[in-house]
Amino acid sequence: MKMKRTAATVFMVAAALQGEAVERIAMPGPYLGANLGYATGSVSLSTAEKEVCQGDPACYVTDGSADEDSFGAKLFGGYLFNQYFAVEGGYFNLGELSFKSVTNTAETYKGTLSAQGINMDVVGHLPVFDALSLFARIGVLYGEMSKDYSYSGGTLLVNGVPKDMHVTKWDVGYKLGAGIQFDFTPALGVRGEWEGYHLAEAGSSSDYDVNLYSVGVVYRFGIPEPEPEKVVVVKEVPVPGEGTVLEKEVVKEVEVVKEVPKPVIIKKPTERVVLASDTLFDFDKSDVKPQGDAALKQLVQRLQKNDRLVVVGHTDSVGTEVYNMKLSQRRANAVRSRLIGLGIAAGQIETRAMGESSPVATNETDAGRTANRRVEIEVYAAPKNEE
Repeated sequence: MKMKRTAATVFMVAAALQGEAVERIAMPGPYLGANLGYATGSVSLSTAEKEVCQGDPACYVTDGSADEDSFGAKLFGGYLFNQYFAVEGGYFNLGELSFKSVTNTAETYKGTLSAQGINMDVVGHLPVFDALSLFARIGVLYGEMSKDYSYSGGTLLVNGVPKDMHVTKWDVGYKLGAGIQFDFTPALGVRGEWEGYHLAEAGSSSDYDVNLYSVGVVYRFGIPEPEPEKVVVVKEVPVPGEGTVLEKEVVKEVEVVKEVPKPVIIKKPTERVVLASDTLFDFDKSDVKPQGDAALKQLVQRLQKNDRLVVVGHTDSVGTEVYNMKLSQRRANAVRSRLIGLGIAAGQIETRAMGESSPVATNETDAGRTANRRVEIEVYAAPKNEE
């Protein structure tokens, strides 16, 4: 079926483009949206000609026309469970199609067809880039198919029976669809899509298909706002003849509080380990993945007793600056927690959140953004008096 082939083609293209795992910036949670577009179906003029001529062999249609296009729209709401899966339901209106037939006896036969209803879909997403994903849907609908006719020749007989000139039918149908979505922020995105609606045709035993090509907006709710929190910035303060002192400056909202603990004399960083965020974490998670955990274990095995670590979180520039700062802090904290679990004393580990402020590559390409999503671990050799 054409509907199924279209959906399958979209996902084959996505698989070819993807290349590597990507992390959508769209956040899981509830959302609402609306689409507006172009609906098209089909009107059988040959059937209309048979009806208007009522079996008269001398009758024929001199002028027949059909308007098979109209505006269509839908309102929808759903829940995005993760970057791959959502459920979605809503209301659709596929507009009105019409036809007109005029016979050689000057009789005029007109009709309109309209469809509306509600639906529930399962939607599968396939991320291509951070902000771009392809999706396909399959669902059920409960729709109303309405027909209204007029005939200038009095009573219209079909097979000797007066035709019902106003027919309405509610019935269960199904729909398929595919599309593309671009997310400007974790909360706001736009989409373009095709949907095929398969309904039972009112007043007959046949089925009726309408295609809707539309564009729309999606707004997600419950996106977490960054909470005021302490961001630890480690500064190097030279001490003549004694190496370098780490001084912590604690910043919370607009309040600045300086804490200068007992100086800790350490050397310059002896090693810097860079781990890709995609290796360390799943989408929107702070749990260290097995491959990231293995890298941390290798680092711990190389450390000397009382070596000190500074864990620095970085992000790309997709999303808001505030959100990225919070994400980098959360992931730096997750790495710190795992290092503690591997036996490093909590007092030997500092964290730093850099957000999108220190890129190592351009944020204009997918490869550059991947390089910028990272966690760096700076290793400082322990002072001699601690060994």
